[in-house]
Amino acid sequence: MKSLLTLLIAACTATAFSQQINVPKNKEFEIKSTNKNAGPYKTDEEYIYAFKSLGKNAEGNSLFECKIVKVVIKDENSPGGVLLNTDSVRRTNFYSTAVLLPLAMLNQPFTVTVSPKGKVLGISDRAEYLKKRLGEWKIEQQYIDQTLGNADGDFASRLQSLFLELPDQKITVSSEWKSKNTDVPFKVTGSKGANMVINSNVTQKDGMVQDSKYLINTQTGLVESAMNTSKGAQIDYTGTIKLGNRLARPQTDSAWVNMAVKMSHWSESLKRGTVYDSLKVNQLLHNKNNERFANDPYFLLNRLNATQGLDGPNSHLLYYKLLVDIPNEVIKNSPSHLHNKLGEALSERGAAEAYAVSKYALKTSSFDDWIQHSFAQGFLEYSN
Repeated sequence: MKSLLTLLIAACTATAFSQQINVPKNKEFEIKSTNKNAGPYKTDEEYIYAFKSLGKNAEGNSLFECKIVKVVIKDENSPGGVLLNTDSVRRTNFYSTAVLLPLAMLNQPFTVTVSPKGKVLGISDRAEYLKKRLGEWKIEQQYIDQTLGNADGDFASRLQSLFLELPDQKITVSSEWKSKNTDVPFKVTGSKGANMVINSNVTQKDGMVQDSKYLINTQTGLVESAMNTSKGAQIDYTGTIKLGNRLARPQTDSAWVNMAVKMSHWSESLKRGTVYDSLKVNQLLHNKNNERFANDPYFLLNRLNATQGLDGPNSHLLYYKLLVDIPNEVIKNSPSHLHNKLGEALSERGAAEAYAVSKYALKTSSFDDWIQHSFAQGFLEYSN
């Protein structure tokens, strides 16, 4: 009888699941999270978080130092289909405020507190730093408020998605339970090596079907991998999570990021309200620290935009001086600059230079506009 009892206890121990997050202090790891919606409201994102265990606090909660170390946001309306890739940060497209939060928080450590059951209880040092960073970039107040508002909910939900919140009761193979907040059902369906397989399936009243599959490490309680899908009339979503080792990553060009954000539409670094300020633009032009960006397309284009936006008696002279020297490739997607450069190149540099500009202008509306403005209107004037 004693031998049988021993076997039963051993069997239960073998199938029992670790009931808490239990990561050794100083252990480092990364979690890659992807989110893609192929439905009408398309999204395609990748976030990689680097974690370091700081041990547990007096209440028994796990503390982690966390950093966002890579972000990729794809966007079909952005050149090359990518809005942001922090590994190639100089290709960032600033037409959306969506890039502000990840750029501000990139490689910035913050502390995450996680309960033994996997619930994210707090994120410290994040809001204060984010507000400070946006202020340093002189982001317009309405966009600071927008970014901070998005961070309050979005940031926490992203981090919570990296952990599976477990029930209070002990679970073994075939255990079933429902999540406390969303009433979503979960079931342990088996094991795979040292990991436990947990599935979830639910059909909403509107017909949307949600499926989830988690592979949980039975020693640490961490999600080794996961896939979540949602299929419905307005959504075709797939999300994944993958646990991995810490990797060496390229150092971000923080000087370029600071320059680029300050010269973006969202910053008031060069403006007074919504209008370019001549004093601020003049300081930009004479700032020797910007000499490192002398061949940077983003800097050259936005410097040109700033001088074009000035309203002064001689501001147009500065604009045209920069315009004739800027590489045509830099302004290839700017019809107004191409239009202006055609005439300036013809008068200042000759027909060959104007012809070189025209090869870019032909691909936009600027060439026909320039012909109409420079020649057709003149013919009409002399014919009257």
